[in-house]
Amino acid sequence: MSPGEDENALPEADGIKVMTTGVAEGTIVDLAGFITTVDGERRISGYSIIPGEGGHFLESYAAMNRSFYGELLNAYTPGVTKGFGLSNIGLLMTTWGKVTEVGAGYFIIKDGAPKKLTMKVSYPSDVTPPSVGTFVKVTGINTVEPVTLYPVLRLRKPSDLWSPP
Repeated sequence: MSPGEDENALPEADGIKVMTTGVAEGTIVDLAGFITTVDGERRISGYSIIPGEGGHFLESYAAMNRSFYGELLNAYTPGVTKGFGLSNIGLLMTTWGKVTEVGAGYFIIKDGAPKKLTMKVSYPSDVTPPSVGTFVKVTGINTVEPVTLYPVLRLRKPSDLWSPP
């Protein structure tokens, strides 16, 4: 599991968010609960967690910024506004680009692809944001902004942000 401030996302469970604390990253668990959609994300609530056995921790999927714009498949598979391609909301993803804007708790990157798509990256309080003009590689949980359904990559920890020396 991958810890966030209040939540964990389970890439092993096809990217379904689980609101929990106290489970260390890399812990294998068996999980049972009810699936709901909240703010454009699939979640498991009313769950029970049982320590699992064996298994391995999955690596992130790497993709260009445009790949974060997956479309709505059906009522159970949310997508982003004006999306296209497969939805990957909830998955552990890696992308890269040049920082074009820095704000309170977020920064924007552009990967240089012909389409003018950018990626918003949010980060927890223990992450120092990069400067505008810096090239970065970022890994986090792919999510969406609640109302606009604009894609956001949510970093989990300082090591999720890398820039060349």
